[in-house]
Amino acid sequence: MIKNVVVAGGGVLGSQIALQTAVSGFKVTVYDISEDSLQASKEKMEGFIPRYQEESKKDFGRQALDQALADIIFTTDLKEAAQDADLVVESIPENFDIKHEFYEELSNLAQEDTIFATNTSSFLPSDLKEFTGRPDRFVALHFANEIWKRNLAEVMRTDDTDNDVYETIKQFARDIGMVPIELNFEKAGYILNSLLIPLLNAAKELLGKGIAKPEVIDKTWMKAGRLASGPFGIIDMIGLGTELEITKSQYEESHEEWQKNYLDVIEEKVQRGETGKDSGKGFYEYPNPAFEAENFFDNPAEIKDLKHDFKKIMIAGAGVLGSQIAYLTAAAGFDAILYDISDEALESGKEKLQSIVHQYSEDMDVPEDQAVKYLDRISLTSDIKEAADDVDLVIEAVSENPEIKRSFYGDLADVLPEKAYIATNTSTLLPSDLEDMTDRPEKFAALHFANRIWKQNTGEVMPGSKTSDDFFDKLQAFSRDIQLMVLPLRKEKDGYILNSILIPHLVSALDLLASGAADVETIDKTWMIFKYGDESKAGPFSQIDRIGLETMKNIVEIRKDKAGNEEERRSLINILDLLDEKIAKNETGMAVGKGFYEYPNPAYEADDFLEE
Repeated sequence: MIKNVVVAGGGVLGSQIALQTAVSGFKVTVYDISEDSLQASKEKMEGFIPRYQEESKKDFGRQALDQALADIIFTTDLKEAAQDADLVVESIPENFDIKHEFYEELSNLAQEDTIFATNTSSFLPSDLKEFTGRPDRFVALHFANEIWKRNLAEVMRTDDTDNDVYETIKQFARDIGMVPIELNFEKAGYILNSLLIPLLNAAKELLGKGIAKPEVIDKTWMKAGRLASGPFGIIDMIGLGTELEITKSQYEESHEEWQKNYLDVIEEKVQRGETGKDSGKGFYEYPNPAFEAENFFDNPAEIKDLKHDFKKIMIAGAGVLGSQIAYLTAAAGFDAILYDISDEALESGKEKLQSIVHQYSEDMDVPEDQAVKYLDRISLTSDIKEAADDVDLVIEAVSENPEIKRSFYGDLADVLPEKAYIATNTSTLLPSDLEDMTDRPEKFAALHFANRIWKQNTGEVMPGSKTSDDFFDKLQAFSRDIQLMVLPLRKEKDGYILNSILIPHLVSALDLLASGAADVETIDKTWMIFKYGDESKAGPFSQIDRIGLETMKNIVEIRKDKAGNEEERRSLINILDLLDEKIAKNETGMAVGKGFYEYPNPAYEADDFLEE
């Protein structure tokens, strides 16, 4: 039974582990190499106490927290710390030589039955076990920052870890208020970082390449998923000092130009003392960062001041999104012409418009009779000349087939007024892939909508290689006027912002499952606990179910064809095998009632889903 716990390392996470363990009723000793480090640890814990009261999932009470801190022993004497320890939780710097030296010293000082647990993020427990002198009593116990609200503890064993020790550590995690997250075998990055790091790297690449600003990237991610923070808010929480070391290591390995650009940004911030949430400033200022403000999703002044003179809008393609775009355009007061190549396609579009009326009324709290009236501003035609007559802007939402688009743009060039501009809603192609199909590349750009666009009201505006600044500004102004949250990209990027971040995250989740590292519910539970405070009850597999497994398969196929090495290619093939098996059983997602979950009432919506 564990009673006496030593936390080695009084940094941010070590201090959190110590306070959480102490307030849960254990005797706790914090060991660090200097009195200054111990004093800093005490001060960190004092700062955590108000946040425990405001944010913790469990109400400990101020008196209990103060007493827990008062009862913690602080020492620079490892022998004194270790002599009566039942468990040592190591949270010292992520330096292999430092850890090697620490474990060799600790193994000579601790009792033979003392359990060692590492909180390492960078190494596998098997990398360290030989230095512990007790590989059978050694395990990884990995916590997330701000553990009072992100109460997960990833438990990972080596081939040598004794089963009783493993079960004891899982119980210890429960006893200090954590949800044990089990991995089936050693996995670099555990579950959490396997999901988080691809997402953060994608966001950093967008910034490093000058494609979008941190606030725009965070808005995109937060709005799409109803999330409480975006990638750069998460980086602030992790700390820019840690981020600096990670980025240096990545740059030394890859020498990518965008990483150097991003590294320069981080170095400059750290030099100014802007090291993240704990310092009061990183990418945002704390407390009360901008992303927590009610107006964070409002369009900024520079977009509010932009102007356009569009009045009549042609929407080409009466599919799901084309019909939604036409309706939203009409609801904003514009004259909308919905065009498709056949009367059958238009009849289908008309039915879609009728169904949109009810959805819009319900989602936007608009009386249904008012929602019906918006249809009066929409005309439908299969005559492209009639559709293009006197229009100011064409929004192209035809099939994602380059040849179909080429044919459409060729026909359009014969009838489109000289004054008119064109925006493509393509998801899979870049504007520069299409601009030379038109007769006006300087008046051509991308405007990318999300499905159910009146609710998920993001408008990603992306220029092509020849787009004029004038049209880029006008398209932002129009997007604003149809009630979109405008998300400007300054350069082309396949996947825009949202899919550039989302797809690596979802593929990583699929890889965890396909490799056997963990099951669907464990992976989703890990992410949902980490996302504490978000409105959305969703993990990566619920998102895949919503997207559809067949669509996800197409995305993975494209990534496989572009794989940079055989290991990545093999991983993607395993994912495709997994998806093919589900698709063959018609388990293709939410739309058919079953994907990775069963619908309605999927397991992740249950009140007890985030419990063990």
